[in-house]
Amino acid sequence: MFQRTHYLICYDISNHRQRHRVCQMLQAYAVGQQQSAYLCWLTLSECQHLQAACVACLEESDALLWVHLSQRYQPQYMGTAQPWEAQTFMLM
Repeated sequence: MFQRTHYLICYDISNHRQRHRVCQMLQAYAVGQQQSAYLCWLTLSECQHLQAACVACLEESDALLWVHLSQRYQPQYMGTAQPWEAQTFMLM
């Protein structure tokens, strides 16, 4: 079974079309998001694929921050933030 882990991914992309493209890619894997910051739950393969696709959208003046979060991190929810609860699903 593939092990999933959390990544915090943030970006600052000036071109609207490229920013929208990266946003859509990240939303497909996001378990939480805030403006241009996403918490994604990825396998290593998904991480590598997604990272390459995002980097391909960057221009010289753009920024992309990709942080692998340790399995030991404990999220702190403040304000209206709520923990994400995984639903059981089956792939056929």
